[in-house]
Amino acid sequence: MGTKGTTGHRSAQRTEPVTRGTGNVFVDLGFSDAAVRQAKLRLAYALNQLLAERKFPRADAAKVLGVTQPKVSALRRYKLAGFSVERLMNLLTALDQDVEIVIRRKPRSRESARIGVVAEQVALKPKATPQERRSYLSATRRAVARLRKGLDLQWTPPASRDALHDRGQAPRRRGR
Repeated sequence: MGTKGTTGHRSAQRTEPVTRGTGNVFVDLGFSDAAVRQAKLRLAYALNQLLAERKFPRADAAKVLGVTQPKVSALRRYKLAGFSVERLMNLLTALDQDVEIVIRRKPRSRESARIGVVAEQVALKPKATPQERRSYLSATRRAVARLRKGLDLQWTPPASRDALHDRGQAPRRRGR
């Protein structure tokens, strides 16, 4: 749909207003536990970066992490319902990473306190490589796509997941 002489791209004019995001997609989507979801996503991202960097096959990753191969698969696909923040931190320590929790008073300029995760070796650092930034953004987009489909970052056992998709349905659970 373009005018004569264009290359088929849409017009630059928008009909709906554009709203700037908060920086936390889960807040933008209205989740009450947005801070925890964001923390889990960042921890999972750090785990996945380490697993990719070490080129672990699924079976080896499962042994090192002390979990089953389906759990490694769920982690790699950012299906995080079966993982608590604490469990993700423990998985990071299994990969020889220090995890520090820092508690401090919130600044007066901010209305409410927040939970944050900072990973030194991944794209969350200021001097990240373009590949690290793309990888983090890609992980975030996958998580958002799952949320928009109603999948809510939850892990469903493979047999039941396949059966639901064969019937054209997707698991729709909230609140975990």
